[in-house]
Amino acid sequence: MASSSIGVMEVFNSRNLQAKIKKYMGFLIPVLGIAVIIVLAMVMWWWEADGRQRAFYVDVPVFKDDVKRGDLIKEEMFTTVKYEKDKLIVNFIKEPRTIVGLEAKQYIPKNLQLDLQFFESPNLLTDEKRKNWKIPNEWIYSMPNSLRRKDQIVFYEVNSDAMKNDKKIQIDATSKITEDIGKKDQNIQVQITQKPDEKNKLMGKNEPIFSTIVSYVKDSANREVVSTSPIDRIDANSTIKDLEIIATKEDIDLLTAIVTGGNKFIIGYSDGEGTVNESKTGK
Repeated sequence: MASSSIGVMEVFNSRNLQAKIKKYMGFLIPVLGIAVIIVLAMVMWWWEADGRQRAFYVDVPVFKDDVKRGDLIKEEMFTTVKYEKDKLIVNFIKEPRTIVGLEAKQYIPKNLQLDLQFFESPNLLTDEKRKNWKIPNEWIYSMPNSLRRKDQIVFYEVNSDAMKNDKKIQIDATSKITEDIGKKDQNIQVQITQKPDEKNKLMGKNEPIFSTIVSYVKDSANREVVSTSPIDRIDANSTIKDLEIIATKEDIDLLTAIVTGGNKFIIGYSDGEGTVNESKTGK
């Protein structure tokens, strides 16, 4: 009889426990569901607000404003923009301090990713042998008016007297052709073919004898001549009068010997694509 009572009590307690569990589960499941929804909502909000950018974008230092060739780079010139990771250049600048104090080699638009190749040291005197030299104006037969500081230039040796004769021959040939207009076409053809034949005898060496870097180009008031446009060197604040270059004493001795021998120099500069720009107008 006693064992029967114990069995009934155990069954009752078991049913009572199951009822309590069902009651708690009925309360707990909706609460857990609401909590999961809240967590998912927060995750989605974080993803849209910050997570997506962290996953696919990188903060990249750029310039606030356009930077001109020759500008000295300072800390206050920078800001940051977000670039997609798959659009980053290989060697983009990650820390602005790595280029602070350098000089821009070219025009750099604002908000553009930066590469170390865009910059160079402002100091042109890289060793004790290289000095700043002014080239006497009488040494120069011709040079471009678009020369600027830090241009890579080349010197061509020419006989200045022969070049003057060359100009005279071109004028004479033109006038002879004009005078012969009423004559036979054969006469005109003879005059045209004579002109390059004479010129070939008068030109100097076709290969440059010396190359270097421009340290300054200055006007008659000793002011540096600079471009007034950040992307075009044609317009300048003044006209070039004096040319200064970086060279060793041995380089200058070579140039001096050539001038002493009666020759002068035509000067050209590289446009960065292998092309040498030469002046057609004498100084």
